[in-house]
Amino acid sequence: MGESNVPDFRSLLGDARSVAGSVPILAAVPFVTALLAIDNVRRAATTGGYDFHLGVAFRFPTAVVDLWAFVSLPAAGAGVRVAEPVWLIPVFVLVQSALAAGYLGSIDQWIEERRFDFLRNVERHVRGILGYNVLVWAVTLAVLGFGLLAGPLLLVLVPAFLLFNYLFFAAPYLIVVRGDGVGEALGRSYEWAVAGDEYFAFAVQFLVAVALVSVPTTLVAANFGIVGVAVAALCTAPVGLTFSAATTLFVRAKTG
Repeated sequence: MGESNVPDFRSLLGDARSVAGSVPILAAVPFVTALLAIDNVRRAATTGGYDFHLGVAFRFPTAVVDLWAFVSLPAAGAGVRVAEPVWLIPVFVLVQSALAAGYLGSIDQWIEERRFDFLRNVERHVRGILGYNVLVWAVTLAVLGFGLLAGPLLLVLVPAFLLFNYLFFAAPYLIVVRGDGVGEALGRSYEWAVAGDEYFAFAVQFLVAVALVSVPTTLVAANFGIVGVAVAALCTAPVGLTFSAATTLFVRAKTG
């Protein structure tokens, strides 16, 4: 087996810090997406008082790594619920996709050209990212609907979602970095995940890094009301930018 061309996680994170430091304005995206997650904001902001909450979060990369990757939210109570009203989901998905397309495209363009055009990247990548997000939402709603009908099987939803995220976390990055279609990106991500090697190592180290950041972030976001949420969103925005840049660098190295 030949020597890997993929740098180790620490090197990727160091290079990603350099990228994030060069384009700090892009940290506005994870800040905005964090505040757009209205249900998460509500759940975190209404905790506190006598309901002091501590926790640790385990997340694989997403297109926009924002505050909620680093927060273990208080339990929402029994049953399954969809955070956004159903009629708002298409609007939410469209806005989320446009932001993610401009964000990832700009990170990738900066790495390649040392400049970026956010709006041009929205135009260039939004169709692929939108197709990916629509598929993710369709699968999520189908699984949640199945869970409502099969009560005891709710226990397997969390590990099932974690596995799904592991298998396909590279897909939105492949759509941007390689220009893959949704099906091609999903297939390539799945192949990498099943093969393990650098993909598995990156995923595990990403998971651990997120867990470490999540301990103080959860403390602030889930116990100090809306001010705590706003402060945590602001402080984690550049961290999320660094993590997204690290994942972009990983995918670029893996496909290089």
